Amino acid sequence: MATMESSTHFLRPVHGAGAFAIARPFHVGRSTVAVEINITDDKDRLCVRVTQLVTLKRTRD
Repeated sequence: MATMESSTHFLRPVHGAGAFAIARPFHVGRSTVAVEINITDDKDRLCVRVTQLVTLKRTRD
């Protein structure tokens, strides 16, 4: 994998017991995958949102 594009938005500091992340692909193609990662605090408030577009490349065995 190689990152083609990455965007990170820091919306608020994480407070409380910790941070919790959920990653979801929102586009899966033949050679690219776009993923959104949301990081929330223990009160389920959105603290960070990351979007990435990565390219997939097969390697020869």
